[in-house]
Amino acid sequence: AALRAADPAAAVRHELSERPLPSHAPVHVIALGKAAAGMAGAAVSVLDKSKAAFAGGVVVGVADGRQGNPALRHFAGDHPLPGPASARAAAAVADTVASVPGDHQALVLLSGGASSLAAAPVDGVTSGDLAALWSFLLGSGRDIVAVNTVRKRCLRWGAGRLAAALAPRPVAVLCISDVIGDDPGTVGSGPCAPDPRWAREVLSLLESVAGARDIPVSVRRLLERQAAGDLPDTLKPGDAVFRN
Repeated sequence: AALRAADPAAAVRHELSERPLPSHAPVHVIALGKAAAGMAGAAVSVLDKSKAAFAGGVVVGVADGRQGNPALRHFAGDHPLPGPASARAAAAVADTVASVPGDHQALVLLSGGASSLAAAPVDGVTSGDLAALWSFLLGSGRDIVAVNTVRKRCLRWGAGRLAAALAPRPVAVLCISDVIGDDPGTVGSGPCAPDPRWAREVLSLLESVAGARDIPVSVRRLLERQAAGDLPDTLKPGDAVFRN
């Protein structure tokens, strides 16, 4: 009974049936996380019966299934530490985003594990430092809110960057939360959610966990440059990219 109640596909079918997408424009599906395949399959099955046509998409999960609709490209990322497969998956997300016409819409399906499975570093952070940061944070004993407060900073698709890449197209997000409190900015490192924390706060948090010597060099440099205003900070609540 517990497994049936938590079934990702059933949850997506129920939600899209109860609250249809706000637009009838063609839909591009971007599914990220351990439940991505089930969520995407359910979404496509609902869209096939709706007025909003399914227009393709990408699934990044734990297995390279390539099953179901051929318009959905499947990729398996690395977990729990990001690696080459995660980088390829992140690039596939970029390809999908670039293929969405301006008058179409996106459906983002998010579940636990997305922070690693679709991980690629932002400019200035090396892939080696990204993996080193993950390894330290996951062994630090800190809760997932603290861990993802740091991780989202370094992720190509974290801290609202997926929403920014899709804006101003309409974007609907369905999250299956494994986070106490269900904060959309924490699940999967918040690819479509604003980041309320500032770089100086995040650097202080990381220093309190790691100590100055343990912070990967490129990660520290990124946070210091953001804190100094040499680089833009992350997207904050109220930013125009979240309007739709």
